[in-house]
Amino acid sequence: MFNKYTLLVNKNNKVPDNIEDLVNLIETIDIDNEITLVEEETYNAYLSLNQFIKEKFNITIGIDGAYRSVKRQKELYNEFILKYGKSYADSIVAPAGCSEHHTGLAIDLAIYFDNEGYISTNDNFERVDKVFQEFIHPYLHKFGFILRYLDNKEDITGYPYEPWHIRYIGKDIATSIFEKGITLEEYLSNIK
Repeated sequence: MFNKYTLLVNKNNKVPDNIEDLVNLIETIDIDNEITLVEEETYNAYLSLNQFIKEKFNITIGIDGAYRSVKRQKELYNEFILKYGKSYADSIVAPAGCSEHHTGLAIDLAIYFDNEGYISTNDNFERVDKVFQEFIHPYLHKFGFILRYLDNKEDITGYPYEPWHIRYIGKDIATSIFEKGITLEEYLSNIK
């Protein structure tokens, strides 16, 4: 039986052509005040996570990226090739059809602390990463999310560590993955 929440999408596993028929995408507003789409259960879990982080740590999280069409992914990939070269683009941006963002189950987070909003950049990576590691990552599983691209797991996921990229898979599986310190790829290969 198909379970959209455990769908593996990576460089070796394309998103199903009919993904929009398999997920219920709803509209919300991202950090740039633009409409973005998120899978409905994922969005509800995100709202609960956001409220928890705000109440416990006085840190607000926002959506910096969510659903992305295959067409937009191709444009993004080509933009990275033009700006940084193909080798770098291949290491950091999923090819069209191979991005978790096509599912609406992945969210790139921005954080707001010290009265400022942050997305992770080279200039502030260490500071932002510390906030993610200390105040957000330990609680993701309680809301059904995993940190999708773990540090030192690039050989498995195909992507470098991204502290901002979370993926909804449901609380039970997220807790199992968190407790074992493994990737979604490792979890799925162990249950086959």
